[in-house]
Amino acid sequence: MAQGDCLNQLSALQDIPDNSFVLSPFNEGNLAYYFSFDQLKPYQKQFIEPNQATKKNVPINSDVKSKENYINLVGKAKVTIKESGASFKKVVLANAKTIKNNEFNPISFFEQLESAYPNAFVYCAYTPTSEWWIGASPETFICSQNTAFTTIALAGTLPPNTTRNFTSKEIEEQHLVTLFIEQQLKDADIPFQKTVTAPFSTGHLTHLKTSYLFGSNQNTKQIYALIAKLNPTPAVAGLPKEKAIDFISKHENLNRSFYSGFIGLKEANNLQLFVNLRCLKWDKEVITLYAGAGITADSNPESEWEETQHKMNTLEKFLFIIFATGFIML
Repeated sequence: MAQGDCLNQLSALQDIPDNSFVLSPFNEGNLAYYFSFDQLKPYQKQFIEPNQATKKNVPINSDVKSKENYINLVGKAKVTIKESGASFKKVVLANAKTIKNNEFNPISFFEQLESAYPNAFVYCAYTPTSEWWIGASPETFICSQNTAFTTIALAGTLPPNTTRNFTSKEIEEQHLVTLFIEQQLKDADIPFQKTVTAPFSTGHLTHLKTSYLFGSNQNTKQIYALIAKLNPTPAVAGLPKEKAIDFISKHENLNRSFYSGFIGLKEANNLQLFVNLRCLKWDKEVITLYAGAGITADSNPESEWEETQHKMNTLEKFLFIIFATGFIML
């Protein structure tokens, strides 16, 4: 647990003091907001989950970004990729869902999430720029212990309770992320080792994961330069990065804010940064859930929309637990 005040301006990660919690918006290189703290302390629970009998019957109205709009957006991306002559390979398109409710308690929700996902990076933060953000990220961006560093390629998604294997589209989607990471490491002249790509389960979803290990003789300047090049990765933006970000900015029509940026801790000999996925924002009685899907020339628009719903359901099911009534889908 870290407590402190958020500095209300973006700073380069290398200039952020040690003992800071950092939050970087999507597509900001190595820039982040930060909270400084004296030391990390064990978290003491502040709320007890109410039992079912004491839960209030609170109506919840949710609004899903138009399925038709998202499917049309995926179709537009597919056409753009196909017409690019292989110069544009992948774009990750985000989706959002809003839920109106004034009974939401961010601390109580965080505590339930932390108990349910002990192997994820679970956080709860209030920022003056964007209200409350809460999440349980399964994806390491870049982490170190002393001088040993790790980053991962995580892409491709199997829906819950499926018996099928990963498709060629999902395998290729993950392969593009691995190629990008390896090229950045080579360009930075950083030797690395990598693991065999394998399925990785988090919650009710399964992805493909490849881990990259490097260090122990990298200087600080190299690492921060690498972070700037890696962020955002093809797992949350696309490939080539510039073309993907241009398409997102012109067509996605969604303010991602901290979604798909990075979050984590910066300490003297310990950098723990994670991609901000499986997250929500709470602002003025409105909860916003976020998720994205990687679009390639072989994407099925209906399947990509369903993937974003499965990802958002990771957190939505906890909202269902907190509020006994469930949701009215509009």
